[in-house]
Amino acid sequence: TTTTTTTRPATTSTHATTVVSDFCVAKLTSSANKTCTCTGECRSCFWLGTAPGACIECKNSTYLLDDVCVAVCPDNYVATGLSKNVGRTCVLLATAPATTTTALPTTFTSTTTTTTTTT
Repeated sequence: TTTTTTTRPATTSTHATTVVSDFCVAKLTSSANKTCTCTGECRSCFWLGTAPGACIECKNSTYLLDDVCVAVCPDNYVATGLSKNVGRTCVLLATAPATTTTALPTTFTSTTTTTTTTT
């Protein structure tokens, strides 16, 4: 059994130019428990009154990427949440800071001076 809790925003938020006032989670709206359906492999989405909005959680082992569910994360992204069937995401890899490496010499020169004194 998987329990997912999604909290409703304290204030009305906006997505693009449409006012978002509810969520659709597992086929029910979060505020009124009315029937709703997100698109494709999306499990939870913003609910725009009578139509689904941007996806916020995917199902069936798909990954959330820019509000859309995808089967595989693209290059430069890492897949997270691999142990779950829902809630997987694609996260952009952080660019590692450039490092400078100075190579050590591979050969060494050694000079030996011998001084002989005769009397």
